[in-house]
Amino acid sequence: MKATTSNGKLKKCFKPALYCDTNFLIDYSLVEGCEHWENYEMRYQLAFSHNTPAHAYIRRLLKTEENIKKVSRIRKSFINEKIKFAPVYSSIGMLEYVSWYSNIAFREAVTYAVGAHKLRRSGDKEIGNYIAKALQQTDSKYEDEKLEASDFWGATFPHTGHLKLDTFKGLFFSEIHNFKMGEPWHEYGLAYRQVGGADIMHLLFAKHLGCEYFITADNDFKRCKEMIHKEFGIKTINYDELISLI
Repeated sequence: MKATTSNGKLKKCFKPALYCDTNFLIDYSLVEGCEHWENYEMRYQLAFSHNTPAHAYIRRLLKTEENIKKVSRIRKSFINEKIKFAPVYSSIGMLEYVSWYSNIAFREAVTYAVGAHKLRRSGDKEIGNYIAKALQQTDSKYEDEKLEASDFWGATFPHTGHLKLDTFKGLFFSEIHNFKMGEPWHEYGLAYRQVGGADIMHLLFAKHLGCEYFITADNDFKRCKEMIHKEFGIKTINYDELISLI
């Protein structure tokens, strides 16, 4: 079912709406399948073949389990419960997610193949260069090189059909059309406060769609919360606030 009307606004059946930014989409993807878990530790038992007490301690040290529990609670509600709003995401979130996924997948593959030290000085641009070089082999005249490139692509690129059906299950994809952007008067204030251009576009899309809420774990939005509510008419909320709404 298409979520928007001909003028680019969300249909009434998708109101009130919660816009999901890329940080939330990433966290949401990390708990895929949580509705089937017996406990939160299963997320790591299923994901990693080596799950030692030291690894469990590292997760506590990095406070990852606290976030996993919150997002798992949210995901289960989105999938299994009747909630008071529609969680939506846009194409820019999909693009940023694919960029994040391929970067992480490549780093993990390299770590497994030759060790993490190989990428100790590699930033995102260097990772992009490696990926581009690998994909050049798809045009190779040698079948074995084509096969290797195909295997590489399959290991580092997310299946977009799977994303919509499974990874982002419980969320609604919203097309962006009839969107116009003039002189960015209100947006200047966000840019001045060091909010990134892609993050500002998320806000503009949320406003264009007519979303009432904006879920994020990004501190950039936290420090601009009052301004965003005043200038955009959107309430930014964190995971704890979202759970209380659910």
